[in-house]
Amino acid sequence: MFKKLAVLGFGLAALAFALVVAGCANCRHAERDRQITGITWQLDLSSLKGVQNPSEKPMRPITLLIAADGKVSGCAGVNRYFGTAVVDEAEEDLKFPPLGTTRMAGPGMNYETAYLQMLAKVEEYKITGALLTLYGDDDVRLAQYVKAKIAE
Repeated sequence: MFKKLAVLGFGLAALAFALVVAGCANCRHAERDRQITGITWQLDLSSLKGVQNPSEKPMRPITLLIAADGKVSGCAGVNRYFGTAVVDEAEEDLKFPPLGTTRMAGPGMNYETAYLQMLAKVEEYKITGALLTLYGDDDVRLAQYVKAKIAE
């Protein structure tokens, strides 16, 4: 009888340990899912407001990549942009000081102009699953992205 109880007790302890380890792995996975850095995000064009002549789409997808060191890069539709971001992942605060861009022209400059103007207004962000939403003053939604499936 004692042997059966010992085996049962050991089995329950192993199960409890496995649940704790799995729970910790899920915490790390959930934390990584809320991480803004190190991920290429692709803009949902329909979420960007203030675009003049929205029928003229950009040449390339509009993307955002923020590195762990705060360096920012991406495609604004025609030109590449670069600079730094001020990110507080704990508070979900995000600011973009003035960014640099290359200087080409092409279809979709209207999106590019609206996009770069929008980045200057960003105050906060929220990540829900594979979606990144940027907010300005008074929690106004400025733009929404999805995790990109394209090579940057």
